[in-house]
Amino acid sequence: MQNSAHASPVFVTPDGKARRLATDAASVDGKQRESFIQNLVFDHADVIPMDEIEPAFTPLISLCKELTTPAGSVDNLWMTPDGAIVIGECKLFRNPEARREVVAQALDYANAIARWSYEDLDAAVRQRTKSDTSLYARVTQATPEAERLPMQAFHDAVERRLKAAQFLVLIIGDGIHERAESLTSFLQMHAGLRITLALVDLSVWVLPEGGRLVVPRIPMRTTLIERGVVKIEDGVATVKPPPEPDPRPGRRAYGTTLSEISFYEKVRVDAARKHELREFVAGLSDFGVAPRMERLSMNLERDGFFIGRIETGGGLWVEPILKALGGPAPVSTAAKTYLDALYRIAGKKDGTLSVPVRDLLERPAEWRAAIEGFLSSGDHGTSW
Repeated sequence: MQNSAHASPVFVTPDGKARRLATDAASVDGKQRESFIQNLVFDHADVIPMDEIEPAFTPLISLCKELTTPAGSVDNLWMTPDGAIVIGECKLFRNPEARREVVAQALDYANAIARWSYEDLDAAVRQRTKSDTSLYARVTQATPEAERLPMQAFHDAVERRLKAAQFLVLIIGDGIHERAESLTSFLQMHAGLRITLALVDLSVWVLPEGGRLVVPRIPMRTTLIERGVVKIEDGVATVKPPPEPDPRPGRRAYGTTLSEISFYEKVRVDAARKHELREFVAGLSDFGVAPRMERLSMNLERDGFFIGRIETGGGLWVEPILKALGGPAPVSTAAKTYLDALYRIAGKKDGTLSVPVRDLLERPAEWRAAIEGFLSSGDHGTSW
């Protein structure tokens, strides 16, 4: 029986023997399989490829299963050390309900949680886990000390995300079919909460010597579904959308993923400079530059051609380009011209590893021209 969207993997032993793996029998049919997936992602949240979905939402810390909300019970609830909220629904995508209905249901759960305060969420988790351990304690116990937020900062971060309805919603299963993947068109035609939504297909296989191999796949991921209200009446899901944004022609709309939104909240420049930085990065789409998000930084790249990494500390990190100064002449000449321009704009000495963004934004036209010139030198294919 082959219901997964994955072909059966082949395990090759050190002595060269090949063996095709079998589907995990513990997760074969019906509710048993849904329960298996639910427990798997709760006990081993790392099987969810968060770096590919929303890099800012890492690491995931499991809080509880079957969280009671006014809209029903949420299968899984996770949080990150900085208070980001992740909601998970585990469904078999071969079931009829695992199409538009399950998406609308998940969004309805998100809508219900968005009406809570921090105290409401804390109380709901305590009630479900039948424990007096606070939300803050649960998260900090699973977080390295150096990455822990102070209690008030954590409270404020969670409260801010609740008020903004800023969540990541995951619909997790195995054997996602084309019909489920066609949910993309459903989401594109409607506005929902201010969330990112992803379908996660987990294929589970038995290893010859015991244990399991979990192969994740992301058949669908939205960028951002703007805030709206999801209602289910007589089995029909409807959404009231907000006004359409009106970005300038040819410009990429900035802040289109939750990781980008999280980055701009954290980056250490004043409010006016944050707005200028967002506009500046959006404008780089004119040159084909797109931000590649990591947990605490934004890489500026065009097809792998690296032009700098903006870190939440407020600096443009250029060390990889500095290392190119000792390379072949075309590469080193392009790197030196670019770095000289950055140092001149920011008033920094040669060899500085991280150039303050606030200084570069004092002269944005010159910064933009430096980037354009550097990119035009990239015909040699160097990706730094």
